[in-house]
Amino acid sequence: MGQAVELVAAVAANGHKAGLPQHAEVVAHVALFARSRLHKGGHVAFARAQLLQEGVPRGFAHQSQQGSALHMNAYSCIYLGVRKRPRGRGPGWHWHWGARRATAGRKGYGGRPEVTHCVHRHTALAITLAFLLLPLAGCFGGNPDPSSTTSATTATTRTTDPSHADFDGAAALEFVKGFSLRADGSPRYRMPGSEGQREGADYLWAATSVPGWTRTWQNFTGKDFLAIANRPAASYERSPQCSTADAERLPGLPFHNLLALRPGPQGSPTVFLAAHWDSLFGSYQDDAANRSKPYPGANDGASGVGVLLQFMRETQGVEFPFGLAVLFFDGEDGFNDCYPLVGSTYYAEHPLVAVDRLILLDMVGSPDARFIREGQSEKSDAALVELLWRHGRLVEGGRGSVHFTDIRISIADDHVPFIAKGIPAVDIIDAGRTSGFGFPPEWHTTRDTVDRLDAGMLQLVGSTLLAALQDPAFVTSWDAPGAT
Repeated sequence: MGQAVELVAAVAANGHKAGLPQHAEVVAHVALFARSRLHKGGHVAFARAQLLQEGVPRGFAHQSQQGSALHMNAYSCIYLGVRKRPRGRGPGWHWHWGARRATAGRKGYGGRPEVTHCVHRHTALAITLAFLLLPLAGCFGGNPDPSSTTSATTATTRTTDPSHADFDGAAALEFVKGFSLRADGSPRYRMPGSEGQREGADYLWAATSVPGWTRTWQNFTGKDFLAIANRPAASYERSPQCSTADAERLPGLPFHNLLALRPGPQGSPTVFLAAHWDSLFGSYQDDAANRSKPYPGANDGASGVGVLLQFMRETQGVEFPFGLAVLFFDGEDGFNDCYPLVGSTYYAEHPLVAVDRLILLDMVGSPDARFIREGQSEKSDAALVELLWRHGRLVEGGRGSVHFTDIRISIADDHVPFIAKGIPAVDIIDAGRTSGFGFPPEWHTTRDTVDRLDAGMLQLVGSTLLAALQDPAFVTSWDAPGAT
């Protein structure tokens, strides 16, 4: 089934975009006619490429913003004297800040298009002026005891305001290690139905025991997933690499999403922070000798888990005008990109708690991370993307300006099932590399191990979340019942 993908890539002045030299500019219009749709995973067959004047393929989000790009130049953020008060009307909440954010202006790019790639989540992209590659990416996990699927703990309070406090990246990395490694230091492979999945589920259940949070498992099978009529990634199930054996074993596989919830004021919406906790059955992008080996998934999955486990602790006793939920998806990767996004698709169809706004973390631990302005995220919640990127570039000095890039790629990831339901959702994903598929070089190989992760990058991402969620603009830019 042929599919055209328009790609517009441009690098504007003032910054290191996509790893190209400063002041360089590249503009390319390429259409790829693919036999299979693209996911974060791996195999892409395409017939030819040609220049396109216009036309965006069905199922792909196109983000070509010529002349509308804004560059955050200089900011100072001060958050003091936080207090809340109920509004006179309705259940909404206001936040009052002793000092407001001051911005030193926004500088446009003079009509130049920003970097724009249309691909799928696990789809990566190697851009050259004449040629282009696009692929995909993914992961799996959990087997809790259904007899003990819900738990609650009691919260304590604190008065410190962590809006720009340093997020403890070292502690987040320790969570990644504890989750993704066994006691002997070997990888804990977290494929559905495996012993590693059961061990990973036990670890998550213990690690989410945080005062003020309740926890619930959502247990289901591959058969339950297949019963969902409108699966956003269903086209992958017809890809050439999908085997009969995979199709036959999927219905009997166990999957487990874990939801941790901290309710907000009565009637307020709930912000979801999510990551996937599973890992692939194979290392499909590795050398031929290693492709059948299980995938460690330290960055691809476990890094986001570590950040969110530490986030639950960093926000202890800090009040928000909305509820917080941390959601760990199972079955994101799916057999070599066949049957991906299992957990997120199931939760979007059968929510335990309504999702009002979602931020997804995927592959956030590499020291050389290049986070993209994911195309479908920008269409879904442009204000949130802008807010996250602004704070990402502020946290830890200028470091964020390198890692929070202006590259635009549309990728099929765990946020897509929620966007399909009309829920605003944003994906923070490392998919802006200039070689390979755009993902980190360890992606879907046996080299995706904990020793390659960086506590400083986990700190950057965690601090960005803390700052963005406590910025008044997070609420004022949000069109949700009870959010203002």
